[in-house]
Amino acid sequence: MILHVALLISCSAGVRDSPLTVQGVLQAERLGRYLTASEQPITHVFSSDLQRAVKTAEALLSAQTKNDGSAPVKVRQLPILREQDFGFYEGKPFYARQRDSKKSGKDAHRSQHQDEPDFQDVESKESMSIRTNAFVAEYLSLVFRGLVSEQRAIV
Repeated sequence: MILHVALLISCSAGVRDSPLTVQGVLQAERLGRYLTASEQPITHVFSSDLQRAVKTAEALLSAQTKNDGSAPVKVRQLPILREQDFGFYEGKPFYARQRDSKKSGKDAHRSQHQDEPDFQDVESKESMSIRTNAFVAEYLSLVFRGLVSEQRAIV
């Protein structure tokens, strides 16, 4: 599994779509070439539907050479794989801890603004866990079952 993180300068990106950086493309292509050289072919690619994730997956695949006549691997885009939803904080600057407070900057900001009508809190870890478990059950376990039935090694 690859998590390619593209950070906006001092901002929470989360589910906010942003372009993949040139450095991100180069890193993904380098990994694709490494996997090809180490004879670890990519057989399945899952990505969130955010452009930075899709571009990472596509760059990884573009570095794989296919000379065996097999069909190219397609990127399966799934919204369930999006990063944590930062809610109200999407695209906003990170908040620094105030010197005279024991609360984090985010907690201090939450307590000041949580009653505003358009306030949306950060996605909980429990919600993220539910999404992860759903991905494993609905997609990844099927891939593993297919690999086992074809008597391939799972590493």
